[in-house]
Amino acid sequence: MERVGLKQFPRKAKQGFMFLIVAWAFLILSQAVLYGTISLVQLTLGSFCCIVVYSLKNWGRIFSALYNFVIIGNCLYSLSCLILEEIPHFIPYGIQAVNIVLFAIATYLLLHKETSRFFKSRLRTPVPGPGKGVEANL
Repeated sequence: MERVGLKQFPRKAKQGFMFLIVAWAFLILSQAVLYGTISLVQLTLGSFCCIVVYSLKNWGRIFSALYNFVIIGNCLYSLSCLILEEIPHFIPYGIQAVNIVLFAIATYLLLHKETSRFFKSRLRTPVPGPGKGVEANL
């Protein structure tokens, strides 16, 4: 399997991956600051999403984008609850809004045509047959 560095990613794919990492890091850290706990489920799912996108799995890119929609929905629900409770300070509002924006940008970039083409082209990468791999170079 050919290793691909982040420098070889197309611009939109690289930006999508970076926004995905920043979005998950901000979500986990903001939950730790707001509630004083770190959710191991979020930590695990965030790590999983980032790893499968970096490993250039097309299904991982789609899974990550779909799960981002779930996170955006959850943040919208949290934001609406904060608005209904009429919290006097605006820090929780801002945190939820930043979470929504970061995940929305990451989702847009992961679903962009350029990113999609890059991930799909990785599916068609030929695998060396017998005698054409490492053994042939020995």
